[in-house]
Amino acid sequence: MAEDAVPYRYRQYMVTDDELAGWTVYRARFDNKILGIEGPCPNCRHHTKLNVDRSVVARGQSGQKPALAPSERMTRICECACEELHASADAGEPVKTCGSWWLVTMPLDPDADPPVRAATDASMLPALRAMQEVTATEEGTVRSSAENWIAAVTALLGLFGLAGG
Repeated sequence: MAEDAVPYRYRQYMVTDDELAGWTVYRARFDNKILGIEGPCPNCRHHTKLNVDRSVVARGQSGQKPALAPSERMTRICECACEELHASADAGEPVKTCGSWWLVTMPLDPDADPPVRAATDASMLPALRAMQEVTATEEGTVRSSAENWIAAVTALLGLFGLAGG
């Protein structure tokens, strides 16, 4: 893989609706809720994807089109997750991402057009960052709890086996 001309730099990219025009939403088959979005990174133009935690819907103002009520959309931080190599700022090893991040809003209605818009209201950024941190650690917590639960159920079944035998 050749090193990309766009160097890695962790920064907010001020995305526009036009730059998100090629983005698509993928939804769950059983309830049509948003699972994620994908499209070209507005900075490096490489394909990137954002998996969406469906449990939290945040408020945010969208671009030039009329704003949707908070209950009708979700706003998220989207970070470049491309798999292309970008030169590191400190001349170290190249990294797989350009480091850009931006705010997007998605209508919950599957028939809404466009499916992804630029979110311009940065007032929710602290809440979005907090949510991002919580959901990043949530999977490990759930997995750990599930492993403990399996051990507890196994122990209980063993006790019932001894008591019944």
